[in-house]
Amino acid sequence: MLYFKVSGLYLFRSEEAWPFALLLNMFISWIGAAALYFCPESPRWLLLNQFKSSRHSDELQPLIIDDAIIKEPSRKALSKLRGTVDVDVELNEMLRERAKLEDSSDGGNVSILDLIKLKNPVWKWPLIISIVLISNQQLCGINAIMYYTTELFVQAGLDDNTISIATVGIGTVTTMMSIVTILNVDRLGRRFFLLASYSLMTCATILLTISLTSSGAAWSYLSILFVYLFIFGFSPGPGAMTFVVIPELWTQGPRPAAMAFAGQFNWWSNFTVGLAFPFMLVKYLNM
Repeated sequence: MLYFKVSGLYLFRSEEAWPFALLLNMFISWIGAAALYFCPESPRWLLLNQFKSSRHSDELQPLIIDDAIIKEPSRKALSKLRGTVDVDVELNEMLRERAKLEDSSDGGNVSILDLIKLKNPVWKWPLIISIVLISNQQLCGINAIMYYTTELFVQAGLDDNTISIATVGIGTVTTMMSIVTILNVDRLGRRFFLLASYSLMTCATILLTISLTSSGAAWSYLSILFVYLFIFGFSPGPGAMTFVVIPELWTQGPRPAAMAFAGQFNWWSNFTVGLAFPFMLVKYLNM
């Protein structure tokens, strides 16, 4: 994000050059595709899906790591991922989960419709929490800021050069907070980041509203600070924790359907905010 903000504002700013900025996506995609070649397969998916025991058998496979399990690709993938061959504890945990899937009525095959209809009542609260988290992530206003930062700063009365620098600053804050989150997520916990982030974002939104509706040069520059404060709050909480918490709410069986549903809900909410915000600017800020 930071790279594209800098390149778009400084390297490809002219009308003739900006289409080349779109070409950069191709090279980034190539790098990502090349990196994926060296990534291991998902050990959990391999074990739970590629090596299911026959459902016609009355006996479940023993929950131990025998010679057959050692030869499975799941063990090789997990060893590569962890950097050690001592992965017996994790494999045993996966085997227990596989046994539960095989013992369930649906065999672990859950559709989005099954999820919505709550075929299993246990899914009720994970589904509600997933919907709330994904809705809050999009409807909190982050995309209004990301999509229309320039319009907000113009409304605040800033000049073009200041707006360019302030826009790059947004990418810088996002990058810095991503690093902070990665280093502290397991130490501080998901709940801490979500509660602290939403509290900070609430304060930043109130202050930003005041700055945009007030006159004076000081308020114009304070609006930049309040936008940064909002991004500072969003990045470690809704920005990062949403798609960390949601997969952790679900077992392997309904997880693919739950993530597909959450993804759809995410992008439709994103579309709604992006489409509605320009009309809100016209109606309430006369822009």
